[in-house]
Amino acid sequence: MTIPDDKPVSIRLGDFTLHFLDDGHMFIDGGAMYGALPKVVWSRFDTPDDMNRVRLAIRPLLIDTGADRILVETGVGAGRKERLRKLFGVEQPRTLASSLKAAGFDPADVTYVIDTHLHFDHCGGNMCQAEDGHLTPTFPNATYVIHERCYEEATHLNERTRTSIVQEDYAGIVDAGTVRRIRGGATELLPGITLLPQRGHLDCVMCVKITSGGETGIALSDVIPDSFHIQPAFIAGIDLYPMDALSGKKEILKNAAHENSLLIFYHDPSILAARVAPEGEKYVVKEAIRARSSG
Repeated sequence: MTIPDDKPVSIRLGDFTLHFLDDGHMFIDGGAMYGALPKVVWSRFDTPDDMNRVRLAIRPLLIDTGADRILVETGVGAGRKERLRKLFGVEQPRTLASSLKAAGFDPADVTYVIDTHLHFDHCGGNMCQAEDGHLTPTFPNATYVIHERCYEEATHLNERTRTSIVQEDYAGIVDAGTVRRIRGGATELLPGITLLPQRGHLDCVMCVKITSGGETGIALSDVIPDSFHIQPAFIAGIDLYPMDALSGKKEILKNAAHENSLLIFYHDPSILAARVAPEGEKYVVKEAIRARSSG
């Protein structure tokens, strides 16, 4: 049977099914993505365009446990935010809505939405425009999960954080009373779904650890945005707390290699997820799940 290109890649992880959804892609300056790493190094494996930008996929993850459908991140959303869409060169040959439908689900099927943090490219699909023109939660039956530190950071912006956080992406779900705020450290949201707050990219970004049938996976959000950044020292220039980012990555990678966990990437154009192994002080991909196309 031929699988259509627009049907998302789906895999089993224990008793759960993971659907790798697609909300298009965006572009960011290579220096912002790789920080102190010289261009002569990073451009060998991540080729920039003529504006020195590298391409980032936007890949929400749907976890189907049988009892619940948990959406990790909601992408950049449809329309609106024209300044940011232009600034980051957002293109959407596919959208979260079309990708979700191709996977066999409707927005009403989603029971939880995990906003790992409140950057526009991760939570921009929280709200959508209703027929009467007003904004309404995109997933009407879902509880939206946000960490308290993420919310505090989004509501107390500074010169470095205000560029990528848009109030309408989170204020509407708060006003609708659909938000559950998480506090503290590692938190079990549901059986097999554990939220792991990390400081580095921002004061708080939540990784999502998935455990089922003796297998584990970790949705990494912007903590390790793509397979290029599995090297501990490759720290993005936009990470606000680089030393925390470094220590957090080292711990995640060490544990993932030991447990043979599947690392799930949000921004990788071609590799959806991978298992890694240490090689000296570095890590290498030993098994990869690849996208059907780069979108």
